Amino acid sequence: MKTTFTFFALICSFIFHNILSAQSLKLNPTIRAEIFVATTSSFSMGNFISDHQIYSESTFKDATIKQNIWPLTFGTLGGQLRILANKEGTLSNFSISTGMYYTKRGFNQSYVFTSENNGTEKLKYTEKYTINNIVIPFLLRLGNKYFVELGPSYDYFLSATRKQKLSHSASGSGAYDGGYEVKDSETFDLNKTLFDKSSIGFTIGAGIAKSKWGAFRITNHYYKQTFATGNDFISYMIQAEIVFNLFKISFKNDK
Repeated sequence: MKTTFTFFALICSFIFHNILSAQSLKLNPTIRAEIFVATTSSFSMGNFISDHQIYSESTFKDATIKQNIWPLTFGTLGGQLRILANKEGTLSNFSISTGMYYTKRGFNQSYVFTSENNGTEKLKYTEKYTINNIVIPFLLRLGNKYFVELGPSYDYFLSATRKQKLSHSASGSGAYDGGYEVKDSETFDLNKTLFDKSSIGFTIGAGIAKSKWGAFRITNHYYKQTFATGNDFISYMIQAEIVFNLFKISFKNDK
C-alpha cells in the first residue's frame, strides 16, 4: 500500500506541476467543488470473522442452532475538490481529486436457538460491530462522460462499538402462563487501543458524469489493517454515490 501511495503521489505531483505551469503549456485548469451522498455496504473477512463462524449451524433431536453473518449497510455524506487539467486535448481526459467523508466498517451476526418440545421456544442473539472512520481519498480519474477512478486513501480511526440484542420467547403447552417474550439491548464502546489509529486503503471505481448536476459512480474501498496486533480484520466497501456540483473556478490562459 505504501508503494501504491508513493506512486500515486508522483503522478499527482506531475499533474500539479503542469497545472502550475499553465502559462507555458497553454492550459486552462478548472477546480470543481462537489458533494456526494451514498449508500454503502461493508463486507468483512479475515481471522476475526472466521472466529465468529465456528458455530455456524447445529441440529439436535428437538432443537436447532443457526448462525448468520451479513454486511453492514448505511448512508454517508462527503465532499471533494476535483482538478481538471484542461477542457480540450489529451489532458482533458484526466483529473485528480481529494476530499473527506465519514464511513463505517463492520458486520452483523446472529445466533438463533429454536426448540420444539411441548411448544416452541426461541432464543435470538444478535451483534453489530461498527468501526467509524474518516476517509481522505486521493483519486486519479480517466475519462469524461464515462470514467474510471483509482487511488489510495488515508483512513483515520474514530471509534468502534458493539451493539448486542437478545430476545427470548416461548409459546405452546410447555410455556409458562401460556407464553412470554423478553427483549433487551445494549451498546458497548470498544477499547480504542485495539485498533490502528490510521491506515492506508485503496479505492477503485467507475461512473458516468452529468454536466448539469454531477455524476453517478460506484466505488470499492478496500482496507487491510484494522487491529493493532493479531486478529486481522479485512473489509471492503461497495458504495453507490450521487455527486452534485457546488461550484467551479476556471483559470483562463489567453496567451
